Amino acid sequence: LAGKVVNALTSKGVRFSNLRTEQPNLEDVFLTLTGREMEV
Repeated sequence: LAGKVVNALTSKGVRFSNLRTEQPNLEDVFLTLTGREMEV
């Protein structure tokens, strides 16, 4: 998916100096599923 996004933006003239992808962690998943941050 990231490659397709980069190709689409590059074809529109967008230039990148740095690009990285990250995997979601458990806190990201919790926030997505519940809509609220985890309480510590």
